[in-house]
Amino acid sequence: MGQIVMVGQHNSRAVLITDSAHALPVQVNRSGLRAIAEGSGRIDQLVIRHLAATTDIRVGDLLVTSGLGGRFPHGYPVARVTDVTISPAMRLQK
Repeated sequence: MGQIVMVGQHNSRAVLITDSAHALPVQVNRSGLRAIAEGSGRIDQLVIRHLAATTDIRVGDLLVTSGLGGRFPHGYPVARVTDVTISPAMRLQK
């Protein structure tokens, strides 16, 4: 999944959602929590940063597009949570 960022006469340029310069609004399908998923630069990984340690997000949760901003329609599946890391010093999770 990605976004067309340039269209030419004979070619176009697309940026994948996993590109480190890309971010998109997502929603946890189970809870409705909204967040911004950032590309990690790896083809198989997005990252959500700076969530409160008490945020209800779990391994296995499905992330779908939230529809905010209008670039991607609401409800399109984009990722499944594979890891939740809590930073004790900042009381945040990613």
